[in-house]
Amino acid sequence: MTKSSPTARLILADNVNALMSDKYRQSGNKPLALAKDAKISLSSVQRILACESSASADTIDKLAKAFDLMSYQLLIPSLSPRYPQTI
Repeated sequence: MTKSSPTARLILADNVNALMSDKYRQSGNKPLALAKDAKISLSSVQRILACESSASADTIDKLAKAFDLMSYQLLIPSLSPRYPQTI
């Protein structure tokens, strides 16, 4: 039996969490700060972080913009918050 790869949902959650922790390290409520910057609801951020729902392409675009990244970068496994990889 082979080890399965992480799902896009899990990769997105891990990357958003790492980027959020880095960018908003001084914030008392990191998910709320991200939601405001990305112009999405706090509940959307929370569901993405908990892998409870799939994010739409529009939501991924908004999250990427909040981090000054391209959308595809949020789906690169183990993205570096300080030095985001490109493909």
